[in-house]
Amino acid sequence: MGQSIMEQEQMKLEEVLIKYRQGINDARLMMDGLPGIYRAQPDLLADMMMQTNNRIVHMERGLCKPYFARIDFTAKESGATEQCYIGKIGVVDENQQTVTVDWRAPIASLYYDSNVGSVTYEAPMGSISGELQLKRQIEIENGILRSVNDVDTVSNDDLLKPYLSVNADNRLKNIVASIQGEQNRIIRESIYKNLIVQGVAGSGKTTVALHRIAYLVYNHRDTIQSGQYMVIGPNQFFINYISSILPDLDVNSVPQHTFESLASKYINEVYTLTDSAEKLTAVVNGKHQSRVDRFKTSMEYQAAIELFMKRFQLSAVPDQQFEIKGFPVLSTNMIKSIYEKVDFNLHDNLESMVNQCILYLSSFVETHEGQLRTRLTAYFQQKMQEGVDHATLEQLKKDRAFIVKELENGCRKSLKKYFAITETKILKLYGMFIESCEQYLPESFSETQELKRSTLAGLRKKRVDFEDLPALMYLRYQMKGAQDYESFCHAVIDEAQDFGEFHFFVLRKMMEHCTFTIVGDLAQSIYNYRSIESWDSIASQVFDAKAILCELLKSYRTTVEIMMMANRVSAHLGLGNALPVIRHGEDVGFHPCTPETQIEQIHRLILEQQKNGCQTIAVISKTMGQSDEIYRALHALGLELEHVSSDSERYLGGICTITGYLSKGLEFDGVILCDASEAVYASDRRVDMHLLYVSMTRPLHRLDIVYSGELTKTLQS
Repeated sequence: MGQSIMEQEQMKLEEVLIKYRQGINDARLMMDGLPGIYRAQPDLLADMMMQTNNRIVHMERGLCKPYFARIDFTAKESGATEQCYIGKIGVVDENQQTVTVDWRAPIASLYYDSNVGSVTYEAPMGSISGELQLKRQIEIENGILRSVNDVDTVSNDDLLKPYLSVNADNRLKNIVASIQGEQNRIIRESIYKNLIVQGVAGSGKTTVALHRIAYLVYNHRDTIQSGQYMVIGPNQFFINYISSILPDLDVNSVPQHTFESLASKYINEVYTLTDSAEKLTAVVNGKHQSRVDRFKTSMEYQAAIELFMKRFQLSAVPDQQFEIKGFPVLSTNMIKSIYEKVDFNLHDNLESMVNQCILYLSSFVETHEGQLRTRLTAYFQQKMQEGVDHATLEQLKKDRAFIVKELENGCRKSLKKYFAITETKILKLYGMFIESCEQYLPESFSETQELKRSTLAGLRKKRVDFEDLPALMYLRYQMKGAQDYESFCHAVIDEAQDFGEFHFFVLRKMMEHCTFTIVGDLAQSIYNYRSIESWDSIASQVFDAKAILCELLKSYRTTVEIMMMANRVSAHLGLGNALPVIRHGEDVGFHPCTPETQIEQIHRLILEQQKNGCQTIAVISKTMGQSDEIYRALHALGLELEHVSSDSERYLGGICTITGYLSKGLEFDGVILCDASEAVYASDRRVDMHLLYVSMTRPLHRLDIVYSGELTKTLQS
């Protein structure tokens, strides 16, 4: 009898593991020899050592699971059949024969996109056609073959079930193996295109975003360094949450920022940022309804600042003449005439324009140095004839020597000081704009005085809001230009629905040679007092219609029962429903209680979820005050748990208390939603419904809803 498929694949796995171990040994020997070869080239040596070490680390990880799929492809042109085992990294043996194919390689797209039969895939040399003979899912755990499945014979939902039924931590380890066709097309889209991805909760937006970075790094490794990519996330907690994923995808040195941290680094001044959670709480409680915040993130505000800066640029030349140590070198009129000759269209910032003017003026000084020296001699002769004491005479001689040296150098240093306007602090400049903003804001904006009052009050204490950051960054750009940020080639923005048009505009200005992958979900737009209302506005106003809008409509995170309940909320918001993968679980649990018995109820549900196999459990509250209170009460009952706040750096698993707005982008095995009453989550308040939707779409397997009084009307039958 012939060997079974399992026996064949077992032999193959043993062969691959031997080659991985040999590859690790070879890499270690190579690493030992590198210092002797590259001793005279320390920078190259450091680079080679890092690359080799990374290779060893990834191959050692690969010993647990070297690959997850196999495809057999017969090329039409050559008739040769390629047998490809697809893993997280590509490995070749000592004879340069392929052992495993990197999931990012062009041929690997056949596993994600194609069925058995006639296929075509895009490679660097062009389209390659042929026949996909076999498409096989292979499950390996800790170096042991667990299962083999010819996946073209089953539905996609059936294929996904083994990956979706595991705990949250293990899902992160398997995401490469479970990428779906619609996700794969976004991941492999050209780096030269701007993408806007609207994805429902659980559709794998973050997965797609990070794998897109990994794919682009791999396929452009010869021309673009990993430091020329950027990831922008919603908060530092989220950044730390995903930071372990990129190295696991063979991606290192990609800068990761929140919008706040990026703004702070770019603006480069000392200020305090007000807590967005405090404002969100005020909005949720109906105590903050100003239109100022939304206006500050609009393109109307950007236009007002641009108009202000155009006038400010005209005042770059001081009213007094240019002199050094009292000696008049150039008249104000002469300087203004030179400044007006600078082509403003060739310069995107004031400093660049001034530097061009200084270049012209310096050239003029060098050309007329002889005449200026003659005037200088006459100037000092007159000074000395006025009768001076010895000390004054000595000072005059020093001054003259200094002026002569400046003239020899075209007065560049002194001209830089003369144009001190370019060193105006950005916060001061913003204050100047706010004080005179009536001149620049549209008449249709009726809350100018409120904008002035609140913003100036903050600036006096060097406090700014998140909504002020685009304006500050744009002023910095208008003053100093893009600086180092113009070298970035591609940026991913996650949870992008929380930004306004001005946020995207200023990022595009800063990183002018950069393309973007923007991912988010309008249903999760909890900061709707400041953020966009449609993706179309970003495509048209920021990208001049040069952006592709993609949709991810299928939710892979939650069970059908949980998603159908969450869809009630999205329908109430007038937004589209998510399509759940057919994975059934327990019904959503509804647990009425009194305020006095709420903690007892939550405690009971935590123990129950743990008993049913939930390893990561989130107790989600609407506000930080409530979350903190519940944490202390549960801790007093002897539970080991973690309290996640905006200051938290990472979540290590287990039980945690967290707010809905901090839980965005995260997922847990089980969720207990606290106090989902109509009084807390008012069905007629959009921000409440967005928060409710976010909280309900965090669990993989189980959702329990606790409430006192009347359940929020959106969830009532």
